[in-house]
Amino acid sequence: CELSLGRFSNVSEEKKKDLIELLKKEGAIIANGDINDISSIVNALDGGVDTILSVLGSAEIGFQFNLIEAAKKVESVKRIIPSEFGFDSTKIPEDSLLATKKKVLNSIIEAGFDYTIICNGGFYEFFCGPLFGFDHEKGELDLPGNGHEVIFTTHTSD
Repeated sequence: CELSLGRFSNVSEEKKKDLIELLKKEGAIIANGDINDISSIVNALDGGVDTILSVLGSAEIGFQFNLIEAAKKVESVKRIIPSEFGFDSTKIPEDSLLATKKKVLNSIIEAGFDYTIICNGGFYEFFCGPLFGFDHEKGELDLPGNGHEVIFTTHTSD
């Protein structure tokens, strides 16, 4: 569907165009679609797309249901890689604020698609902010766990 780089507010429009051209040179086919319109998504996918890689942000995670519904109508789609952004959705409790991620994965499985889940862990920068226990004045970071557990993080630039 539509390649949207709009979330990168610090990237100029010219740089976004350069990134799109680079993707095209690498063989990416850019097709426009409206995530709110399943028939539009079907039209974008109908051309031999076999894998959907969703990069929707956490606020748009529920729109992946539209991607799944559209994919059901396109014979060539075999695999969906849902937007995970963080933690393994298979381990999210049903009453969690992040439960939509788990429901998306379940919908992919129920529809019979192959899938790949990419769990990058929490974003490092978020752990190093005041909301997650980093006290700049004291130079202390309060991470979850007991200090003996491995935690996985990814830098947002990655």
